[in-house]
Amino acid sequence: MSTAAMPTELKTVRVLLFVISGIGLSLFAVAIVRTADQATLLIAYVAYVLQAVLTLILGFLLAPGRAWLIYAVPAYAAVAMLATLTTILGGDFGALTQLILPALICYLTLRPGSRAYLRG
Repeated sequence: MSTAAMPTELKTVRVLLFVISGIGLSLFAVAIVRTADQATLLIAYVAYVLQAVLTLILGFLLAPGRAWLIYAVPAYAAVAMLATLTTILGGDFGALTQLILPALICYLTLRPGSRAYLRG
């Protein structure tokens, strides 16, 4: 394991992952739980809460020597971007802004300094 400091790019990725997690939990707690029936609540639980847990785990796991995160974090971002694109194809063009955070996460994780740090 390396004792090198985490690059700024990965610090930013970590913060963005935590922000996404907070947004997901907030949306579930505030918007969905108050107005949803049982079936919608289960779908929202899978969509928001499990995504929030996954992003928290990915954020906490960013450390040297975990080269598999070079693939896992962009894969998560790609799935999030695909989900957003399906929303846009459904006619919700306001979802264009939802592409920003996953795209940034993907870009910053794949920077040379980030990859070198994760390889340890």
